[in-house]
Amino acid sequence: MPERNVVSWTAMINGYFKFGLDDEALIEDLDFELGRQVHARVVKGNWRNLIVDSAVVYFYVQCGDLKSAFCVFDRMVERDVVSWTTMITACSQQGRCGEAFGMFTQMLNGGFLPNGFTASGVLKACGEEKALKLGKQIHGCYSEEDV
Repeated sequence: MPERNVVSWTAMINGYFKFGLDDEALIEDLDFELGRQVHARVVKGNWRNLIVDSAVVYFYVQCGDLKSAFCVFDRMVERDVVSWTTMITACSQQGRCGEAFGMFTQMLNGGFLPNGFTASGVLKACGEEKALKLGKQIHGCYSEEDV
């Protein structure tokens, strides 16, 4: 690669994840530190935008660092259904179901329309919390084609 910058690194990381090569992405301690350095460069170089911020959030989620993922997410200037769903799913997967429900509510209040992936994440939280009534309400909002 002739020029290595945040764009090329982000593309490479996303490519690894896209093709199911999570092990090669950024999961080792050394790679986690490299990812944190890339994140610092993104902030310092003012290269932040929806796509880059979403990739950084996803990086921290994949590394199990939900605290850092929340920090980046909370500072995002722009969000979309993908960034919301990433956080909802991460909360569900880490057993932080109350936060998943809260984020889902914030997402809806912000005017974002959830997709099937969002439903999957929030329904997992409903299952973990045995929130059958809420789960049925959410499930009822989706047709078979949506999920």
